Amino acid sequence: MTPWIILLLLVLCFAETLAHRTHLPAALLLLLAGVAAGNLPAGTAWSPPDFSLTQETIFFIFLPLLIFTSARRFHPNLILKLVPESLLMAMVGTLLAVTAFAWPVMNWLGLSFPAAFLLGTALAATDPLALTAVLHPLRPPPRLLQLIESESLLNDGITIWLFTLLSNSALGRSEAIGPNSILTFFTLILGGVLVGLAVAGLALLLLKLWCGRHNRLVPVLIPLAAVYGGFWVSEHLLHVSGVLAVFACTLLLTARSPKTGSCAEITSGKDSFYEPFWDLLETVMSGVLFFCLGAVIANHAWNLTVFITLGVLLLVELARAVSVGGSFLLLFPTRHHLPAAWTPLLQSAGIKGAVTVALVLSLPENLPERQFIVCTVFAAVLFTMGIHPPVARLLARRLA
Repeated sequence: MTPWIILLLLVLCFAETLAHRTHLPAALLLLLAGVAAGNLPAGTAWSPPDFSLTQETIFFIFLPLLIFTSARRFHPNLILKLVPESLLMAMVGTLLAVTAFAWPVMNWLGLSFPAAFLLGTALAATDPLALTAVLHPLRPPPRLLQLIESESLLNDGITIWLFTLLSNSALGRSEAIGPNSILTFFTLILGGVLVGLAVAGLALLLLKLWCGRHNRLVPVLIPLAAVYGGFWVSEHLLHVSGVLAVFACTLLLTARSPKTGSCAEITSGKDSFYEPFWDLLETVMSGVLFFCLGAVIANHAWNLTVFITLGVLLLVELARAVSVGGSFLLLFPTRHHLPAAWTPLLQSAGIKGAVTVALVLSLPENLPERQFIVCTVFAAVLFTMGIHPPVARLLARRLA
């Protein structure tokens, strides 16, 4: 196993370097590297180990950190400025996207209701990092960039909650989805937010007490402890939304952390240690997920024909179009309406990334139709990562 850890670290370095030169997302290169690793012959010194990850590992190690690294980029004021647009696209838009994908797949391919909606929910999550990296140098409208990022942030919370609910229902771990599930949704939201705020308050108190000791590790370890602690308390003890607990905790830490003194670097980034450290954690975590997805695909039979693959990819784009178009129509009569010229770029923002991969890899092996779900997600990630960023670059230049 040790040689593979060394190899994975080297592959991460190579993918990041090659991504800067080719303008392709590093995640796409890691996905392909995982496929290559998984196809190495067995019975040799370099035989690939089992790259499958347990549901507990993904949900309680990977997801909290991925959510934290995503949410730390935003200030609460940013979200407050875009509440109507972001909430509409994240909530109504996500439900439209899930339905627009799952319903045709269920009727066309004969997938069961849980499998079709699990797949639709996983594919509704978006990862705008590859897109915003392309757009920033082209200087698109600031409100457009903020909308793409804030929609993704809120969208993650909705999709993870819905995916968990559907997964538990499919495996018989909870009651079937119905009115009670919808009612408990608001309890989960409120409970998760309150836990996150309480944990963040405790973390801020500890930061205030300990930062005077000039320990450079304090601004790193306390937020990490708060994030993992809030997620664990929410999911294990109180059974509320751990995702929203991490969101609320991170946003409050970002807004209220010391702006002066020895801990100011946690939000200002003036110290050269902290920002690269957070970026490193995000790179490693997401890189491992993409590499593992590629290896899992290589170790299983590909059960999608070319026709089905093309049809599914068309449905992925159609579902995103329904989500964006529906949100535009609902916002059109209001003062929060969005320029029609932004529609193609928001369509391009439907890149499938680390959250989608994490959700699918967390599915247990005994789930019916799991292999079809994994293969479909692999195709969608490969397609959107490879096609959307260059298309967005062309659209942004025309918009500019």
